[in-house]
Amino acid sequence: MSHPFPIKDIARQSGLSTATVDRVLNARANVSPRSQARVRAAIAELEGQEQQLSARGRRLYFDVVVEAPERFSREIRHATEAVLPTIGPAVIHARYSFRQIMSAPDCVVLLRQILKRGSHGVVLKVRDLPEITAMVAELDSKGVPVVCAFTDLPGSVRRAYCGPDNYAA
Repeated sequence: MSHPFPIKDIARQSGLSTATVDRVLNARANVSPRSQARVRAAIAELEGQEQQLSARGRRLYFDVVVEAPERFSREIRHATEAVLPTIGPAVIHARYSFRQIMSAPDCVVLLRQILKRGSHGVVLKVRDLPEITAMVAELDSKGVPVVCAFTDLPGSVRRAYCGPDNYAA
């Protein structure tokens, strides 16, 4: 798999270890199809962010975690990628985690991985469940702000919500 990016950048973007990325890039054995897909997606995301690399400024990494049908997730990605290049002077990288269905434990595991690798912020569109609310509090306590989009977590310490007021409706 040809790529113009350092393995470390691909690993950070994909959320995988540098060793796993190296195994994928060099077509070595014992690599799951899911890891291969994550590396391909990370390279595609980095390629999409190439136009921002000419900008000078701080690099920020944000995670977008969405539980929604694929067509909705695709629209979120397109909208995000359309807006990010217009924000400056920082270079903003979005890392996407889209699932059509995500259990609360799966979401917690994913958010813990984000916390472990580091993030400047998380955008969430997930169900309002106690385990997820607790994880939002943990992210916030470690200095990672959370914003909810389209689906609110009103009992959480999320920093903001953008979307319709479903509870009032």
